[in-house]
Amino acid sequence: REPIKQDILNYRKDGTPFWNNVQITPVFDESGELTNFIGFQSDITTRVEQERRTELLQKILRHNLRNELNVVLGNLSLIADDLGEETDAVRSARQSAISLLELSESAQRIEAQIKKASFTPKEIDLKSLLNKEITTVVRSYDGVTIETAIESDISVLAPDSVSIAIRELLENAVKH
Repeated sequence: REPIKQDILNYRKDGTPFWNNVQITPVFDESGELTNFIGFQSDITTRVEQERRTELLQKILRHNLRNELNVVLGNLSLIADDLGEETDAVRSARQSAISLLELSESAQRIEAQIKKASFTPKEIDLKSLLNKEITTVVRSYDGVTIETAIESDISVLAPDSVSIAIRELLENAVKH
């Protein structure tokens, strides 16, 4: 009795697989009685294949980036050992490499959150959302305080995933 939308792997008459988006919606008469269902289907093979290629490419790039940055960090340690001290240039290069590693991990975390997030908008109490995300960020960074001045009765129409953007904004403010 509820509408449903689902991506499924389907097969053509000749056995060729394809990705199909199926949408089925119930139809009710004036008295609320279920009378029919309306269904729509779309071939989404190209979209699914593109998403899979993009996901694989992202995984390979993140993996290679992490490997190369670990090599850079190892070489910086060797340079500092050879010099007998860590110079400003070595320290700066090390910090840049560490920042890039953190950025890669952050991108991976955000991607995982977005994959499981709902994008259906709903009414959200802005103050509650901000306080929740501020608490999360403050717990992650020693000595950080964040103050806000927001009226308590402000609501926004947004998907739950807006919390990801707010947390990223707060973390960037703390870091930079």
